Parts: sequence; C-alpha cells; structure tokens
Amino acid sequence: MKGVIESLIHTWLSTPHVEVGERATQMLGDLLEVDCDRRISAGIDTKMSGLQIAGGMAPGQGLLWRHLFVELLVVMSTTELTQTTMKYLANLVNTVAGADKTLYKSLESIARNPESPPELVDLLVKLSE
Repeated sequence: MKGVIESLIHTWLSTPHVEVGERATQMLGDLLEVDCDRRISAGIDTKMSGLQIAGGMAPGQGLLWRHLFVELLVVMSTTELTQTTMKYLANLVNTVAGADKTLYKSLESIARNPESPPELVDLLVKLSE
C-alpha cells in the first residue's frame, strides 16, 4: 500500500497535466476521508473550502494520515533534489507565488524565521534563484 500511495503522490506532484493532478487530488481526498480517525478530530472544525468530512461514516485508523504527514514528508524533506526537479519546483513556486501574494509572503516569512529547519530555508533560497 505504501508504494501505491507514494506513486500516487509522485504522479500528483510531478505531472504537467491538470486532469491527472485533479484526479489524483480527488482520489487522495477520498482516501484520507475514509481513513480519518473521527474520534481524534471530533473537536476540530473539519470544514475546508466548503468541504466537510462525512459524519455518518465509521472512523478510520488514521494510518494514511500518519504516513503522508509524518513518514512521507520526512523522506521528501531529506531527499536530495536533482537539478531538473529544482528547476521544475522553482518554476512552479514562482508561478504560484507570483499569482498569490499571500503565498509569496508566507514563503518569505518561513525562510526568514529562525525556527525554520535549515533544509527548508536552503530549499526556499534555491527555489527563489
């Protein structure tokens, strides 16, 4: 299962095709909804952009959530990026941040925050070059 999720996320983040990205986003959202441990998040407002986690479903174990937001993010943050990937990410960040000034300011404040991990700061600096 781990390999399937990792391949889905890799495809989702690296595809230049909007339709593929949209389908992967929908699939990932559906999987996360099924896996959501509602017992833990019962007191948290789950509304995001007009979406709400269905309340009538049995609670999941939260394994996919932990895999994505703990294990996978650690791997992604410690993996050495190739020059091609850096160029792609730089173009993507510049395009998105150029269209969204709030995101640009957020990235800038993360890079300047003394508590930010040095690896993240290095990545943001490389992406802004």
